[in-house]
Amino acid sequence: MRAAVAAYVEFVRNVPLLLLVYLVVSTESPARAASPTTRRRASSSPSPAYAGAYLVEVFRAGLDAVPRGLVDAGMAIGLTRWQRLLHVRLPTMFRVVLPSLSNAFISLFKDTSLASVIAVPELTYGAQWIKTNSFRVIEVWVVVTPMYLATGYALLYALRRVERRFAVGR
Repeated sequence: MRAAVAAYVEFVRNVPLLLLVYLVVSTESPARAASPTTRRRASSSPSPAYAGAYLVEVFRAGLDAVPRGLVDAGMAIGLTRWQRLLHVRLPTMFRVVLPSLSNAFISLFKDTSLASVIAVPELTYGAQWIKTNSFRVIEVWVVVTPMYLATGYALLYALRRVERRFAVGR
C-alpha cells in the first residue's frame, strides 16, 4: 500500500496539472465526450486527486516534524498508541502544517482556472466566453483579475485567522 501511494504521489507531483486535465478528459467515454449537449461536471477535473497528492506530502512532513520527545512523553504517562496519535501527534501535526495547508488551498483555488480548457464552467471559462463573444479582451481580464485577487485574499485571511487561533503561545 505504501509503495502504491508513493508512486501515485510522485506521478501526480511530477506531471503538470494541465496534462492531468487532458488525461482525465481523454479517458472519458467517447459517447459522453463527443456529445455537444453534455456539460462536463466539476468532478471530471483532476483537481481533487492533484490536491490529494500534495496534501499527502504536507501531512507526512507534519507527522515527521512532531518532536520525538512529545511522543515519548505520551508513552511515559501511559497513553496507548492510538491515544498518542489522537492527543499528541495529530494536534501537533495540525499546528505545524497549517501554513502549508494555506498555501495548498490557495494554489488549488487558482488551479481551478485550468478546468476552463475542458469547458468546465468556472470564472476563467466564463471570461473566455465573454471575451470571444464581445471582443473585449482587456476589459474582461481587468474585471476577472480583481475577482481572483479578492477571493484569494479572502481565503488567505480566513486561513491566517485559523493559524492564529491554533498557534502555540510564545
